[in-house]
Amino acid sequence: MVPILNGATGVVLLTFSIGLGVYVRQVYATTLDTYDQTFAEENPTLWPLNASYTQARLKNLEEVLRSLRIVTTLMFVFCFLVCARLIAFALNATPLTWAHTGNVFLTWVDLFLIIYLSIAFVVSYWAHLVGANRERENHDAAHAALSAKREPPPQLN
Repeated sequence: MVPILNGATGVVLLTFSIGLGVYVRQVYATTLDTYDQTFAEENPTLWPLNASYTQARLKNLEEVLRSLRIVTTLMFVFCFLVCARLIAFALNATPLTWAHTGNVFLTWVDLFLIIYLSIAFVVSYWAHLVGANRERENHDAAHAALSAKREPPPQLN
């Protein structure tokens, strides 16, 4: 009996998860833009910041962003696990002795490529974490500055 994720099936699953990750990232970026446009009152007629429905929208967008960050983390974990599974498959297929058929070289190349892909995912996830944290800091600063502009100036006596 051959395990389901051996070979092409595992790669197809990994490819599907990457595509889903790209989709989630696009939804996150669009949601963040919508949040920023609403917060900045780019359409004050439709979304006045002091309206309760606008505040509810902002709260909802914040919850969506939080959920998408969780989903993104889970997608990366899933990709890591699929890569680990492909590494295990490649290690299992790798003969421990060089006195084997001519496919030994190709097996080692496959192992190298799978390890390389796994390292690429680790680096991508690290870049995602660093970039997302910096972007959040930038948005927090922009929102603080915009909030400061909206506060009335102090009264002089």
